[in-house]
Amino acid sequence: MEWYYVAEGSRQGPVTEQELAALVKNGTVKRGDLVWNETMDQQWKQVSEFPGLTGGTTPLTPTSVDLTSTTVAEPEEPATQMEPETIDPSMVNIQYIAPVTHAWNRMTKILFKPFSIGKWFALGFIAWLASLGEGGGNNSQSFKVNRLMPTPQWLEDLMATPSEYIPKIVLGAACVLVVLITIGVVFAWLKSRAAFMLLDNVACNAALIKDAWRRNKKAGNSLTLWSICYSAICLSLFLLIAGIGAGIAMPAFAAKQWGPSALTALVVCVPLAMIVTIVVGYIQLFLSHFVVPIMYRFD
Repeated sequence: MEWYYVAEGSRQGPVTEQELAALVKNGTVKRGDLVWNETMDQQWKQVSEFPGLTGGTTPLTPTSVDLTSTTVAEPEEPATQMEPETIDPSMVNIQYIAPVTHAWNRMTKILFKPFSIGKWFALGFIAWLASLGEGGGNNSQSFKVNRLMPTPQWLEDLMATPSEYIPKIVLGAACVLVVLITIGVVFAWLKSRAAFMLLDNVACNAALIKDAWRRNKKAGNSLTLWSICYSAICLSLFLLIAGIGAGIAMPAFAAKQWGPSALTALVVCVPLAMIVTIVVGYIQLFLSHFVVPIMYRFD
């Protein structure tokens, strides 16, 4: 069986179990260092958790007890009713600065102690994969509503297109849609796997790409499937809102002028779209900041 270990901030291996035990014995690998093999799923564990690597030292073996010379106390009668423990809120120690300090120290240790340009590039590449499709920017522009709602030129050109070209246009649009969906699925897959890879490397203070990709396959694929289903639900909700708005504003479209139906469509659909957007944003926030770390910890 091949073993990997983290020493001085970098992953080493593979080595055999005998070689790793020898490294532990001569002090190259400490009892608190992390090790991993293919039977351990995603979680790296400390050397001290494996008696076979530490030589079965005294702290890892149970102490023998002479029961013949030991006085065993009589068991107490169980309480008839267990009262729930009450917690005094004033005794809860909530810290604000300590977590930030710990995070800062952990960041400096991972990135600068020791400094490795290869580690920077590896972590940067994984972080880039984990943020695919999250580009910023604001392409919105203000506009004024005139008394008329002119039909866009491209829509007029499309309506004037001879009927024999309509099937080709529909086929082309379908092909473009399939390509966009495929790209979206690939992006979701890469992003989901990379999210766990980044957590894995930060937790182990390593800069692994291939091994982290393989270890986080199950959790990454599970998150990918959920993301695809969730995106489909969100898209359906927005299309439903757009369909409701189009149905309400149909008289205005037919008359090509701004009217009460168009105003009603805005009043109904804009608040609905804002509510859905806020809910989607919060779910995405909880997913990235809570669900992914919990999945990594317990999967």
